[in-house]
Amino acid sequence: MERTTDLTKLEHGNPFTWGILVKIHSFFDYTIVEYHPHVYKDGHDTGKIDTVCHYHIYIDGKDCSRSYEDFDSAIAGCLAYKYDGCNTRADIHFMKMIK
Repeated sequence: MERTTDLTKLEHGNPFTWGILVKIHSFFDYTIVEYHPHVYKDGHDTGKIDTVCHYHIYIDGKDCSRSYEDFDSAIAGCLAYKYDGCNTRADIHFMKMIK
């Protein structure tokens, strides 16, 4: 399946909006972008980059506009978004049940 322009640009070295790209994980219909996020204080970018990785999800190459603090939650987020839609909270409930 063809990916959207945003993800294609990332794969070719363009900057990632939310931070510094670490790695792109693709499997089945899902892509999870691993990145170091910008550090914000009082709603403003401090110009610093966090050392902890976050994970931004795409389904069928389309940005879901969601990021997670760990890879497992990002996988749950992909599944919940795909099967329950953009207003899902199933990802959060699922992670609470298994942790």
